[in-house]
Amino acid sequence: MKKVKLLFLVTCLSLSLYSCLGDSPTTMVLGAREGVVEVGTTKLIHLKEHVFYASNFQSVAVDNDACYLFDIRFDSGDPLNKTSIVEDSTGYYTGDVISITGPIDQFTLSTTLTDTTVAYRNDRLVTSMYDEKYALIKGKLFLYTQLKERMSLEIDSFSLSVDLQQDFEVDDEGRKIYDFYFRAFEISVPEESDSTIVSERLVKVFDINEFFRKADPSWEEDHAKEYHFRINYPTAFNSDTTVCIWSRTSNIYTLEVTSTN
Repeated sequence: MKKVKLLFLVTCLSLSLYSCLGDSPTTMVLGAREGVVEVGTTKLIHLKEHVFYASNFQSVAVDNDACYLFDIRFDSGDPLNKTSIVEDSTGYYTGDVISITGPIDQFTLSTTLTDTTVAYRNDRLVTSMYDEKYALIKGKLFLYTQLKERMSLEIDSFSLSVDLQQDFEVDDEGRKIYDFYFRAFEISVPEESDSTIVSERLVKVFDINEFFRKADPSWEEDHAKEYHFRINYPTAFNSDTTVCIWSRTSNIYTLEVTSTN
């Protein structure tokens, strides 16, 4: 896979920075982890693996269900982070937020498929979907992509759709594979933008709870259920740019869904 310079066109908010000097050998930094914020009596950070509480994050103004990339400093040797304490008492691990990047743009998956037989005027071509890097947290699907010849400061919108009535492919392992369709649309290029073409990996978030509810109305009662899908994305146009030519990810995305995702 090509190495791509990582540029995230989102606001980066730096909190207190910590030095690892003098840290215990059980201290680690979880870097650039996808997270969803839960705002209640306290603010909690839901990562793919764990839920975290950070005292230095409590005063940060964030919205409930907002999505960020987090750097979190975490000491597994802290008594508060004992598995028995987390599972039987607090329900979360304790750490410190080093920095956050975001908020990340959020969109909603549509269970009505967009017209894939035509190219829209503002369709953007997709260079790559990073199908080995994704996360599902609280029904929010984090996807990574790169657009072809994207201008500096370009503003885009994104869509993800699926036809729930499609004829499903069943692979050799007996898995039912859904086909999701990913599209990007150019909204505008600000006047202050120069003509620089940037190679950037973008992270976008899609709320796919509606998909789970419609694909299987009983999903909320399932303690563990797997869904499998590929992502189709436009990589070229035909000669008169009226039709998109679609590619699809070679890897299968697998989402294990529980009532607490």
